Amino acid sequence: MTEFLLKELTNNDIDWMIATGQQLDIAPDTQLIEQGRVNTNFFVLLEGDCISTIASESGNIMGRAFAALENVTSLDQKLEELGIGEIFGESAFLGVAQSAVSVKATTKSKVLKLSHQAIYERMEQDNGFGARFYHALASHSNERCQRIIPQYLSRKLGFVQSMMAGGAAFGELSDGDVDWLLKNGKIEVIPEGQVFIQAGRPVEFLFVLLNAVCAVSAFDKPRKMSRIFASLESGSQSEEAIGAEIIHLTTGEITGETTFVNLSPISAVATKTLKESVFLAIPYPALQLELQKNLGFASRFYRMLSILITSKTEALIERMGYGKRRSYDRNQSLQANVLYEDELDDNSLDNLTLAGARFDWMLKRLSLRGNV
Repeated sequence: MTEFLLKELTNNDIDWMIATGQQLDIAPDTQLIEQGRVNTNFFVLLEGDCISTIASESGNIMGRAFAALENVTSLDQKLEELGIGEIFGESAFLGVAQSAVSVKATTKSKVLKLSHQAIYERMEQDNGFGARFYHALASHSNERCQRIIPQYLSRKLGFVQSMMAGGAAFGELSDGDVDWLLKNGKIEVIPEGQVFIQAGRPVEFLFVLLNAVCAVSAFDKPRKMSRIFASLESGSQSEEAIGAEIIHLTTGEITGETTFVNLSPISAVATKTLKESVFLAIPYPALQLELQKNLGFASRFYRMLSILITSKTEALIERMGYGKRRSYDRNQSLQANVLYEDELDDNSLDNLTLAGARFDWMLKRLSLRGNV
């Protein structure tokens, strides 16, 4: 199984996955996941090779135009090659209604397939499994994001806006979880233009943006240690020193999550304030200890991080696409069996409402303490 799963799961967890899942032989060119469709299965590639691709609708004029400009004959773009041990199909499990990519086998392959429903049921029975599984997904999502970033930067597409503003991620936590964060975090006010997370240096806090606008920057290739120390010594905050902007974050979002999903706390990206910003900073040691003690909190927390990282990755992938997923045209009737871009189901709407209320409650609690 994938390295991320083997590092986090116990033997009992792995035995359960083998006993519950289906091992399927897949012929070359078989499509396992289709872009723009809802997927309800989680896959582990046991043998063979697959690729993930992104494409626009065949009738999309802009898609054909971009394809012509870039001198390609197909609207399909290969995003990643997936080898033995890779996992895929987790996006819908993390709340992304439609898959942003297609996945198909390129050689004779074998996969382990588990339904999302079976995994949910296992988590309800065992908080420890939920914590371990979501930690593995968060680590995988972060690694995948780091693989996508160089491709994104090579196309010079500018920055994207994160899709998790307004405290949307807090719908994954309980009131008790948020209360713990409030009690153990401290308020930080950071001036405009300051880099508070340096690429190549450890991240010591998880930052919740209470009233903030930030830019996340990255490099298209690993930097030499001498360059890192030179930029730190000079205090330079130029693009050469911190990289190109790829994502903008606003109030209600979270940054600094790398520390909690990687074995190494070293950040691969830099984060800079775009205006004077207020944060709730939760120190790494206290949060790490609580995650080890409270498995229910750990399960919810790592799910939240998985969703945050996946949302950033999906935003980059969609910007790299030649076109968008199916969108609503006001001159057409809605089709009951079609999911449209930006359409939310009832569960997602309920979760967003809860998340917004919980974040507002957090701000009010901090305001009563005179912090915001």
